[in-house]
Amino acid sequence: NQWQGYKTSNSEAAAADYVELQKVLAKGDHEQATRLLQTLAEEHGRSPYPDHARLLLAKMHVEKGRYADAVPLLRTVADQSKDKEMAVLASLRLARVLLQEGKHDEALNVLKLPKDSAYEALAHDIRGDIHYARGKTAEARAEYAAALEGDEAVIDRTVVELKLQQVGGKPAAAPKVAP
Repeated sequence: NQWQGYKTSNSEAAAADYVELQKVLAKGDHEQATRLLQTLAEEHGRSPYPDHARLLLAKMHVEKGRYADAVPLLRTVADQSKDKEMAVLASLRLARVLLQEGKHDEALNVLKLPKDSAYEALAHDIRGDIHYARGKTAEARAEYAAALEGDEAVIDRTVVELKLQQVGGKPAAAPKVAP
């Protein structure tokens, strides 16, 4: 019972620290948020809250155009998260940030997802954006076409079709959904 009580107390403390970090971020206090993240990681490193906090802080950096500050946060989640789906999402976000920084090769290397990832279509879309930014329209066309063949729940089909048309491709007819 003592162990269960400790785990419950620890979980509640981690949740409270995460809520406090969210409040600090809402106020735009980057320095305090960074300190809270460090505390959260040190005291509750086994919980999912440090990963969530890193993603939140990275989002704030991206929204303010501070891509270089977002990269280490996203890389930590992508490389170290125990939650495989969260790691994949962090990798996708990291690739987008690296694209914004003009680090195309590094962005492509980040997009090596596990086999049968639910986000493969999104990865194809991002790869297409990277190839387009590099001026490689044939590669971009192939990636956008592959994105359209994947799971449409993770991409915006209309946007990807527009990207495909922009690089000289022609979208296939949308799959028919049974009534």
